[in-house]
Amino acid sequence: MVDVMDRLAYRELQDYHRSCLDEYEFPKDAEYEGYEEAFRTDWELFVNIGGHQWINHIHEMGSDYRQPLSEFLDEVKENDGKTVPDLELRKRYWNFLQKYPCHHDLPENAERHVEDVLSWCLADQVLFGTITPSFSEEKSQRLLEILKSLPELPERIFPDEKWASARAIRVWYISAIAGTITSDRIATGYGTAEARAFRDAAKLTNVTEFTYEDLESSGDWMFFVVSYAIFFGIPISRLKQIMDVGQRELQTGGITEARWRSFLESRLKDWSDSNLLATVMIAATVAFIAVPGIDDISRTLVLLSALMSIGSVLMGQYLVRIHEPHASSTAQTGVYYFQNVGSHERLAILLSLPMILISWSFVTFITAFVVFASRGEDGSSLSLPRHTTYAVAISTGILAVLLLGIVRVFRGVWKVTNEAPRRSVLSRISEKLLEKTSLLPFHRQED
Repeated sequence: MVDVMDRLAYRELQDYHRSCLDEYEFPKDAEYEGYEEAFRTDWELFVNIGGHQWINHIHEMGSDYRQPLSEFLDEVKENDGKTVPDLELRKRYWNFLQKYPCHHDLPENAERHVEDVLSWCLADQVLFGTITPSFSEEKSQRLLEILKSLPELPERIFPDEKWASARAIRVWYISAIAGTITSDRIATGYGTAEARAFRDAAKLTNVTEFTYEDLESSGDWMFFVVSYAIFFGIPISRLKQIMDVGQRELQTGGITEARWRSFLESRLKDWSDSNLLATVMIAATVAFIAVPGIDDISRTLVLLSALMSIGSVLMGQYLVRIHEPHASSTAQTGVYYFQNVGSHERLAILLSLPMILISWSFVTFITAFVVFASRGEDGSSLSLPRHTTYAVAISTGILAVLLLGIVRVFRGVWKVTNEAPRRSVLSRISEKLLEKTSLLPFHRQED
């Protein structure tokens, strides 16, 4: 038995494995001759409970567990010399070196590559506001500072019995960053046709418009109808913010940590604000109910207003309680969050409930105020002076006009200017309603 935990014994075991080319059925074809010498000197066979894994330190590639040598050699040969090799092979290699930093020195130029990528991420975000999935501006700056603070060590030939712990820390640190860079590149389609589209989407500050595909199914456009007709359009704003977290790429896990945390912070602030408004509204409704001689209609409306305010507070407090502990969570937590919740439309409505309820609370309270001013005490219009009724009616009308004006002006103020104007969601909903097609998923019958 060989004690693999003993460093010297492990080295002897690796040397023995490198000498057993015939036992591993190393290909004898001429096309593999260039890899035989590298196999003897810079390959590693790692064995643990999960099986064996081939590690190629020359090409910075790692095999899958229990993968035959011939298959891994074919992958190495196929990716050798490529500008963008198979990133999964590269990811396995860096994950291995991060877990076992004492096994081997860093590949040539690995440290310079990591520094260049971090500098690029930092400059890209400062100049253009682009955010990569795992490197925010602050994180890139901090990682560069730590990298430059690591002590410089004299060159050493590996293996070395006096291997310094400082060198192992350096290997671990560079490998951890390089592995994260590789994971980012996999998530963003690095080296593929989709990479440019992902980068362009990441430059957008938010999702300001829905495409025609967003109204393809009856469930989608019904969401817009209900949101505009009953929920004051609040869930639509939430849906845009949800889509903004991953720039319509949630299904691929392309969520940026900065956008995910900003999303949670915005939601927590919204719920705190709605709770404050609801608390004030509860006090106002209690005071209104105490008015002597209030009529039954006004009293009913005020009670509904108080009930919706209480519901807004309860839901807001619950949402704050379950989201606040994760305000500093990672992007991967965001991926799990959106995957577990399911429908984004349903999530948008649920996250909007506190604000929806407080909005309806204000509407019913104003309605009760107007009804009381017009009906007077105990429903008698003669109980209040005529000028009071007129003043309340005129003031309410002016407020309604101002509100509509604000909505009209600022509804499209953040839209990206296009050469050809796009129809609004409302116009497309109207078009859907006017189409002579069944809402059920059946094909249209020919006349």
